[in-house]
Amino acid sequence: MDARFLSRRGLAAYLSCSENKIRDMVRRGRLPAPVYLEPRMPRWDREAVDSVVLKDANRGKDWYGAIDAEFEKHRKAPTQRRVS
Repeated sequence: MDARFLSRRGLAAYLSCSENKIRDMVRRGRLPAPVYLEPRMPRWDREAVDSVVLKDANRGKDWYGAIDAEFEKHRKAPTQRRVS
């Protein structure tokens, strides 16, 4: 039987992405916020995550592609220098 509540590491494995990407997706509202079973024990409801992913997929959104494009945009953006 699969666990209903997933740790950040478990959710990253479930979605085939990194733990940092999970943090970013939660911050951007692309994933639901975790439920805290203990103060330092965040867990995500697998059914809620599935619902969000399927809802986005049904709207035709490239769920992973949009996030990857955003990371690439920031990674390649030149740093601006201040001119005195």
